[in-house]
Amino acid sequence: MSNLKNISILSFLAILALVHSDNVTETEESLKSEYPYTLIAVGPTNPKSYFCKVEIYNPENDSWSMFTEFKMNMHDEYTPFVSHGKLFIFGGKIGYEVFTDEVFAFDLVTKSSSYLAPMEQEKGIVGVAEIDGYIYVSGGMGANYTILDIVERYDPASNTWTEMAPMLTEKYYHAVDTWEGKMYVAGGVSVGFDDLNSLEIYDPKSNSWTEGTPMQIYRLRFPIVFWNNHLFALGGNWSIDGCPGERLDLSTQEWSNITNTMNKTVWTDAVVFNDKIIVSGREIKNYELNPKTNEFKKMNPKIISRSFAKSFVVPNTLVPDVQSLTVETTEESSKSDYPFTLIALGPSIPKSNSCILEAYNPETDSWSTFDKFQLNATDEYTAFVSNGKIFVFGGRIAIDECLDEVVAFDLATRKSSYLAPMGQKKKSAGVVEIDGYIYVSGGMGENFTVLDAVERYDPASNTWTVMAPMLKERYFHAVNTWEGKMYVAGGITEEDDNLNTLEIYDPHSNSWTTGTPMQFERYKFSIVFSDGSLFAIGGNWTLDDVPGERLDLNTQEWSNITNTIENSVWTSAVVFDKNIIIAGNMNNNYELNPKTNELRKLNPKKVLRSSPKSFLIPKTLVSDIEIN
Repeated sequence: MSNLKNISILSFLAILALVHSDNVTETEESLKSEYPYTLIAVGPTNPKSYFCKVEIYNPENDSWSMFTEFKMNMHDEYTPFVSHGKLFIFGGKIGYEVFTDEVFAFDLVTKSSSYLAPMEQEKGIVGVAEIDGYIYVSGGMGANYTILDIVERYDPASNTWTEMAPMLTEKYYHAVDTWEGKMYVAGGVSVGFDDLNSLEIYDPKSNSWTEGTPMQIYRLRFPIVFWNNHLFALGGNWSIDGCPGERLDLSTQEWSNITNTMNKTVWTDAVVFNDKIIVSGREIKNYELNPKTNEFKKMNPKIISRSFAKSFVVPNTLVPDVQSLTVETTEESSKSDYPFTLIALGPSIPKSNSCILEAYNPETDSWSTFDKFQLNATDEYTAFVSNGKIFVFGGRIAIDECLDEVVAFDLATRKSSYLAPMGQKKKSAGVVEIDGYIYVSGGMGENFTVLDAVERYDPASNTWTVMAPMLKERYFHAVNTWEGKMYVAGGITEEDDNLNTLEIYDPHSNSWTTGTPMQFERYKFSIVFSDGSLFAIGGNWTLDDVPGERLDLNTQEWSNITNTIENSVWTSAVVFDKNIIIAGNMNNNYELNPKTNELRKLNPKKVLRSSPKSFLIPKTLVSDIEIN
């Protein structure tokens, strides 16, 4: 990409030189219209999709239009790259937590696509750069959440791969770019999930790495970009509000801060375009950075919401006139491409040692049972789905007898097994997953003791680690994750007090902070993230049809939402294809539109449950099952 960036700068300077040589005064608009390149944006969409949707930028009116779309096997955490008039897709996820070694190429001219020679390892979240016609793929996360230092070089001419010298440190979520024939790799996350501020430089002529001047700030999920003998690092730190960018003077090797007023500074990308740095923010946001003045300007948004947007400079000759471009999303790509379906599970009524599984058919708005497996627990266990498996943590076998057992049911093989037990017997705990680890928080233990303990399970090693406890003990609380952190809301304390508190756990620092408390005390309820907000739904016996509420993550203010859920305790919620599906008590189901706050009732589930839980799983795990 750097070659195109450098070409773009030279082309712009050439235009300026021509203007000055003829002593003609050109307006900024005429310079824009003569600029021989444009931008395209690509990357995993929200919601996830097997269709890769490409947008094109019109600099004359600061607007984006749909350009094209194509279908592939990957749906998330792939890395796109543009070279030789083709859009390459490297690795990524093809299932819920399954990485691939596949390489996909889409020709921007012919609109044809093909699969190329695969990489040596299955992986996602890699770094990609081009030097002298070769494409280098660095690091990433592999099978079993292994963090990689490997570097592979792809030769488009021969469609072959060669393993090169590995990086000095294994990493993923790192930033890469090239300058004067060398590859620069900055930041990322390493083993132990440590954030990095390091800078490594690769010389392809000697196939060797050297250390560069480290950044001032630890960064991940961010871009680096070169302009006028400076290296810019933008965004990429969870813990710093409006994380400042910084620039490295390549002559003095000194870093200095630059103004940064971006919201959501992770998952960003940057590219030099028309002598400015265009920053693609998370979701649909865009910014323009003037590298001469360090001034940021907000631009008009993109059309497609993306978890990670990548932008590339391409010649105008590769794309049509954006003024006449009209590409509509097909019904197939907007509906049938959604790669997940829903399953429901949880303690049934009457109580049973069988965990009965149901699958949802969104086309008919109906549920069907498709399997079951045996447990020792009959109630108040906590279920969770990860990497194609259903995990069941703890629960109770009598009113005062809890379990430390962990059961795993493999959705592919339909077999169950017992895993390493938790450190404490407990029921009604909270469970989330961050970076491949499963965190179990709080709950009620033996002798009705309410817990503040947090345990972390490593599926790769089948081991448990005790983490920093919550700020307040609780059970019947709601948990979810957002941008690499765990949010814990509400619940009931040792003193039997209902809570409206919000606590936030950062796994990188193993520490807790206090968030903005909810308006209502809640327990046996759910929280879910969607549309830039945190939704809290149900969970209060004393209020008739307790209203839900949503926390604006930018303003940190809560507001009420319409909620007419019957039996509003014991609810579970999950984002499913743009809307929030709420599994209510007994067999009730609802669909909430997060943009309009409108709630509509769905058809009921088959199984009555006291505490239903719903999860997204790949369609492929249930498509071949005879559902009854």
